[in-house]
Amino acid sequence: MGFLSHRSTLSFLFLGIMFFVGVDLNLIAPLIPAIDTSFRISPAKGGFLVTAFALGYIFASPLAGWAADRWGRRQVVLTGLTGLFLAELASALAPDFFALLAARTAGGLFAGAVSPEIYAWIGDQYHGEARTRSMALASFGLSLSTVLGVPLGMGIGQIAGWRVALGLLAGFFAVSETLLLHVKAPVPPRSARVPPPWSPSRQWRPLWISFCAFGAVGAIYTFLPTELTRYGLGPQALLAVLMGYGGLSALGNLIYARKAIHGGILPVLRRALWSETVIILILTVIALKVSLPGLILSSLGFGFIQAYIPLIKSWASQVPSRMRARSLAWNNTAMYSGLLSGSAAASLVYRHGQFWPIATIGLGFILLATVGLPALRKNGTFFQ
Repeated sequence: MGFLSHRSTLSFLFLGIMFFVGVDLNLIAPLIPAIDTSFRISPAKGGFLVTAFALGYIFASPLAGWAADRWGRRQVVLTGLTGLFLAELASALAPDFFALLAARTAGGLFAGAVSPEIYAWIGDQYHGEARTRSMALASFGLSLSTVLGVPLGMGIGQIAGWRVALGLLAGFFAVSETLLLHVKAPVPPRSARVPPPWSPSRQWRPLWISFCAFGAVGAIYTFLPTELTRYGLGPQALLAVLMGYGGLSALGNLIYARKAIHGGILPVLRRALWSETVIILILTVIALKVSLPGLILSSLGFGFIQAYIPLIKSWASQVPSRMRARSLAWNNTAMYSGLLSGSAAASLVYRHGQFWPIATIGLGFILLATVGLPALRKNGTFFQ
């Protein structure tokens, strides 16, 4: 019998797991300068470590979603955590850049079996407003990883090296799996039948918005630490900025969830997308002027405004339970396809001291995201 028996405890365990998944995703970007030095590669080449993780995630998520609908969320998540432990350990021990690139790809594969199935698990456990709150809590864990996990990982990397930071992350995944093994919580019964067909075309709107939203994040965040450093920001100041970025993102998760509970998911999402368009436009103009204070402030604003992802996940979870894992898995595939596209595009156009082309790419992604919004009726509601 497990020692963790309440749904609230399970929710906080999910928060912790998503925290470590977020550290896994976001820690590489600020470690790129150290990795570049270790393997004597260019920053642009180091940026493909982010791309590799996203590529693995893209391929794994749909298959993991099908498996979770067929055999249960718990088994798939536990398998993913085991794989993440092994992938992080391989990353820490990588003898060269290409071995590290392969390990990061494997990490993305196994992460694709964890985070979308956790959201599907939440969708099975909660309904209505409680579902929106719980998904916001899990996303809060992702944002909190930037506030606490990434700065801590950077500090460890600066003191003991990037290999030690990734090795410790492997240990945290092992601890998370051990705790989850002892969880006692009601889960939907596994189906002996093959799950009914589900097509991404049924929910193309949340898929498209997820793709574009993460395309903007992939373009802007991948080289943001590198550019802040090149503009003269020291290591301690960079830690403070990244903590502020994550803190505002975490705050945004909670505020968006609260507003969606009272005002509806789609109206809040619509306002968020147009607000993000404005903040990235400001970021682009400031990058042209090469203003470090302006770049910091606009980046912090971007961190807060782009925290509406839980709303999209709650929207994508509004399907029958036996299709939910696949719906959320495809949603995550769309997210990381966008991240892959954004980070790859940024890597291709990146030039030292020129952040404005990257910001322009982010702006283009968000403008495209507005295409996915349902049409607004005269009475203020949305066509689905």
